[in-house]
Amino acid sequence: MTEAQNRLDRQWDAVPAERQAYYCRVYQRELQKANATLDDAAELRVLRQLIDAYRQQALVPVGTRWAIVPDHIQQAAREQREMSHDEPLIQPVRSGTPRLLGLLLLPMAGLVILFLVTTFSGGDDASAVALDATPSITATVTPEISPTPTPLALEEADRVIRDGELLSKDYYPVLLQVYPPDAMRSRVFVVQERLIETADWRFDANPDVASWVSGLIVRPVLGLPFSEENTAFMESLQTGTRFELQMNTGAVLTFLYEDRQEVVRQTSAIFRQDTPGLVLVLIGEYAPDGLLTDERTVVTARYEASNEIERLEAGELSANVPMGTSAEIAEGVFLRVLDASVDSGSLILDVDLSTQATILLVADLSWSLVDGANTPIRLASHTLPAEIPSHSTISGNMLFDLPGQIDSAVLQVESPSSEPVAFALSIRQPEPALTVADLVIQVEAITLTGDQLEVTARLFNPLGNPVSLVGQSIRLDTNGIPTIPLTNDLPPELASGASYSLHLSFPYTGQSDARLFLLEREYALHMP
Repeated sequence: MTEAQNRLDRQWDAVPAERQAYYCRVYQRELQKANATLDDAAELRVLRQLIDAYRQQALVPVGTRWAIVPDHIQQAAREQREMSHDEPLIQPVRSGTPRLLGLLLLPMAGLVILFLVTTFSGGDDASAVALDATPSITATVTPEISPTPTPLALEEADRVIRDGELLSKDYYPVLLQVYPPDAMRSRVFVVQERLIETADWRFDANPDVASWVSGLIVRPVLGLPFSEENTAFMESLQTGTRFELQMNTGAVLTFLYEDRQEVVRQTSAIFRQDTPGLVLVLIGEYAPDGLLTDERTVVTARYEASNEIERLEAGELSANVPMGTSAEIAEGVFLRVLDASVDSGSLILDVDLSTQATILLVADLSWSLVDGANTPIRLASHTLPAEIPSHSTISGNMLFDLPGQIDSAVLQVESPSSEPVAFALSIRQPEPALTVADLVIQVEAITLTGDQLEVTARLFNPLGNPVSLVGQSIRLDTNGIPTIPLTNDLPPELASGASYSLHLSFPYTGQSDARLFLLEREYALHMP
């Protein structure tokens, strides 16, 4: 083995194991794109293209895409030195894909060269000729590159991310890139993790740093600091805008613009994790009186199912069947999981089984359910019949013992004649029993006008379902004598996330003390 091969082997061994596996996935992905997995000559062409793309454009893999690394980062990598925070930032940053992995371009080069040397050389100097040869065809790796108005250089992103809470060690967002419909210019935000234990949402005031609410993975919520630029940016978002959220694993999740609205600051619905998506919130805006504004701009985006294909190709997901999709669990037998919900201490799955030319004996099926920690959950009962005739579809319920709080699970079904099939379950939690007592009520003003006592209150519904206000008692007690309001504009219902300004007017005959009973609350009033 030549000295060059020994040197490459040492460089390859210095690359972390998980990074080696990632590079191998990238390499296999490029071979599959070129239909070169079974053709040595075609594989050699792909290797030459990758080497040429690296030499001429400094292309490195980032997730499922390719990115160009700036010249001074390339130089720092060759000299094996860390980037100084005092070095000038790039103006403007050329992006189109994130560049957090810029310092890894040398190991990637080592990978492709190592494949070339070890696969196609016979131990002589022919490999050097192959490396120096100019490919006769143009490289097919052509990333989307466009200037971004983001002034924050992406080589500073690691430091910014580390300045966050860093509570989610295994899986968390690191970069958000937003493409308008024309895809000519993009906006890039570095993402910091932030823990919200109370109503206090702490965040970095840098307008290019988004604050991710820790733990919200199914529907990530990112806060953008208020600035004139970010305000205009939020207002410019429209149908066709694409959002790409890069995770620390290299996966890139894609979302498409869905809606923009103004919501009151107390609205909790934006934090729900009941469906995949993305939420952007403009935070930190102050009104002229020096207080935070009552409303915030919120943009929502929907999750694109094509993400799952890319994540499967990257090896990040097992090939679990999503809910609502039918899968063949035995020859001529198909299962679909329609819903997974929690009720009365049980996990209930709504399923249907379909047969073609086969008669199914349900007892032949083996069912197992595990939670996110791979802990088995016992099947308590089911409502499926013992036998399902051919060319039939039967619906039923399966009840599992609920060990505690659970948001997701995997159902595995196996028959004697086929391999196990796994279904990914997203579990719907029961809506909380919300009553009038759970409403937020603020008495804003009490004034005396002639012979009337005027009361103004603000009502807010913070949870997920509407609350009926029909039949609610409102009265004013003076000296033990109840008085109903002369005017009462109480609505029949308060919708989820809605607020309402209530105005009441009571007769007043000069009493100094009274008690106000309002929506199951009691207030002591003292009039001078």
